[in-house]
Amino acid sequence: MWSAGYQPSGVEPDSYDVVFSEDRAEIVRRDHAITSRLEVVVTPEDDAEVRRVSLTNHGSRMREIELTSYAEVVLAPPAADRAHPAFSNLFVETEWIPNLGALLASRRPRSASEPRLWAAHVSEVAVAAGAAGPTGSADGDELQFETDRLRFLGRGRVVGNPMSVIDGMALSNTAGAVLDPIFSLRRRVRLAPGTTVRVTFTTLVAPSREAALTLADRYRDPAAFERAAAMAWTQAQVQLRHLDILPEEASLFQRLANRVLYSDRSLRPPPEILAHNTHDASALWTQSCQHRSPNPALRRRRGRLLRRLQRVPLRSHARPAQDPLDLRVAARDSNNSRSPQQEPELPQAVTSLVASSLDRSPGFRPAAESCDSGGERAAPAEPTGRSCARRGGHSGCR
Repeated sequence: MWSAGYQPSGVEPDSYDVVFSEDRAEIVRRDHAITSRLEVVVTPEDDAEVRRVSLTNHGSRMREIELTSYAEVVLAPPAADRAHPAFSNLFVETEWIPNLGALLASRRPRSASEPRLWAAHVSEVAVAAGAAGPTGSADGDELQFETDRLRFLGRGRVVGNPMSVIDGMALSNTAGAVLDPIFSLRRRVRLAPGTTVRVTFTTLVAPSREAALTLADRYRDPAAFERAAAMAWTQAQVQLRHLDILPEEASLFQRLANRVLYSDRSLRPPPEILAHNTHDASALWTQSCQHRSPNPALRRRRGRLLRRLQRVPLRSHARPAQDPLDLRVAARDSNNSRSPQQEPELPQAVTSLVASSLDRSPGFRPAAESCDSGGERAAPAEPTGRSCARRGGHSGCR
């Protein structure tokens, strides 16, 4: 058993390559005679994520492989899910649509003002020339499904070793009101030597049941992935041209923006420095450090600040994400003789550079090398991150 990515199975592949582009993410791995390629695309025209798994048999004999998708359904704001996930799950109901081969989920509104969202999960097989194609499962049904997390994982199991995959158990094909809802679909395919089979899994969200069913039917088309990929690529190229960013610069900006928007423990100070901290996050307020929003910091050394500002990834990432940023500039020359307050041109330079991209005036804080007040130092808090409304989202092979 292995997964299309390194996680959640953690199985070491023979080879492993990952490429993150502006329009897609791609993971290619080889396990013995089987090469798998996972392509993940978010379509610009709908609230849908499309994942295509391509399996190629490089061996000399026929292979039969099961592909199983897995995603935990939330359909709620991240804060509500983190506060009480077990209670939040009680309001989610699942449904199986046989004529579409789709799983449907919705959250019962808790008040009249709360909108009702619908999610769907569908799968489609595209058989390459010479491949044997999908086969029937043990119970004679080509497509299996599961909506109960406990039935899928088993008691005491985690996503890395689910009972339904490790033990070779068939999915229960049940839906309805469950304690812990998930989306899981299973396809079984046969691979002749030298052939390739592509299986697409699509997860989408819509404001009504009718809209969800319409989209589910649309993404059952084997050509849906190519259309979504083409539109994502076109949108990425238009955005790069509009922002005057080269592809290699976009790759750099993605890596930097990831450290702004998500927690990265590799950037934290050593434990011996953190041990001297006697304050909580509120101690940063006296230095105008807002811990509820990202605080990217730039260090100025030997007059190179403006050249660094021209490479800041605010223009390409802060605006689409609509995240408030509190940009802090720490200026220090080799002789420590100048401070940000002694360089009045810095706030004007930063504001003119960033405001033109954000359509608003950014927060600018000239700062010393650390937040310091009255001789007491407060260790920097770990950056706050985001969480997605859909926990999980893995495709596995067995």
